[in-house]
Amino acid sequence: MQKKIIVRLYILSLLLSISPVATFVLIQLLFFRLPIIAGRGDLAQTVWIFSTILLLTAAIVLGMIAWIGALVKQGKQEQWVWFVCTLLFSGIVLLIYLIAVPERRTVQ
Repeated sequence: MQKKIIVRLYILSLLLSISPVATFVLIQLLFFRLPIIAGRGDLAQTVWIFSTILLLTAAIVLGMIAWIGALVKQGKQEQWVWFVCTLLFSGIVLLIYLIAVPERRTVQ
C-alpha cells in the first residue's frame, strides 16, 4: 500500500471521528432552535445516536486499514523499530511515522 493512501485513510478516519461533534451541534441547532420542530428532542437524540455509531464505525474501520497498511509497509521495508512502536502505540506513532519518514522507492 502506498504511503499517500495510508495518509488519506488516516486523515479520513480522524475527520470521521471528529464529525459526531459537528453532527450533535447541527442537530441541536435544527431541532432545538426552530420553534416549528422544537418538541422533537427524542427524534434528534435518536438521529444523533445512530449517526454517531455509523460515523465512528466507519472511522474505526478506516483507521484499522491505515494501521495495518502501515504495519505491512514497515515490515516489508524492515523498519522494525517503527513496526514495534506502531504496533504498541498505534495512533500517535502512526501520525509521526506518516509525517517524519520519507517513502522509500523499491527497485524492481
